[in-house]
Amino acid sequence: MSLFVGILKKIMGASDDVRNLAAQVGIDSDMAEKAIATLAHAHQMQGDTVELASANTGLDTDVLPRSSSRSAVKAR
Repeated sequence: MSLFVGILKKIMGASDDVRNLAAQVGIDSDMAEKAIATLAHAHQMQGDTVELASANTGLDTDVLPRSSSRSAVKAR
């Protein structure tokens, strides 16, 4: 288990959020973790968040909005 998933467990109280998100979106859990971190970073930058995250992860821009909207709901 990665450090990021460990932090998510402590913050959100659910052990399999990233794994469940990855399964729902149809990507590997490591890639989901990278996508969430990249979206969070890209959100603070100038430009389109999804386009920037897509360029950094290699994920299609159709996958990233689905992962970001689900992770945003979990983060609240």
